[in-house]
Amino acid sequence: MTLWGKSDLVYNSGKVNVHYAEKEVRRRSGTVDFVAAGIKTGDVITIGAGRTVGQAVISGVVGVHTVSIATTQFLTAHAHNTVEDLSYYINQKPKSSIEDQRYSALPDFGNGEPGHDVQGIDTTEISEAAASGIGSYAQHAGWVGVVTYTDMHGNFRRKVENLVAFSGITSDR
Repeated sequence: MTLWGKSDLVYNSGKVNVHYAEKEVRRRSGTVDFVAAGIKTGDVITIGAGRTVGQAVISGVVGVHTVSIATTQFLTAHAHNTVEDLSYYINQKPKSSIEDQRYSALPDFGNGEPGHDVQGIDTTEISEAAASGIGSYAQHAGWVGVVTYTDMHGNFRRKVENLVAFSGITSDR
């Protein structure tokens, strides 16, 4: 994978189990296997609804049902060293964004909760937002850092930073 991938969603079918001691994620259900889906070393797996368990960099595709992960450092600790039946998605998010404290809390785009994330925004999403009259919080397609917070007056705010602008990104957001 290049330093900045081009897909915000590579795969997300079914559920997975995470085995912390083995540093493996095993597909529990789903219609397409990891090999056929084109999962590659360097892709990022986000585990749990709303990223509740965390994220990890895929260090290898072990087989059609299993990928190995580089570290469990950015996953929530679990007493039994295994969590089961979790939703997930795989993308080509920049690996550095996982380790960056600025992007460690999932953003809330309207409920006033603080958060931070890196998202892939494609050209269609920008033009659709502009056409609807609501504008777009991203000025360019590409990888965008988003920070949400409530200011000292109680107003919900969103800061956006274009990390890498390019039109070749594909996105699900």
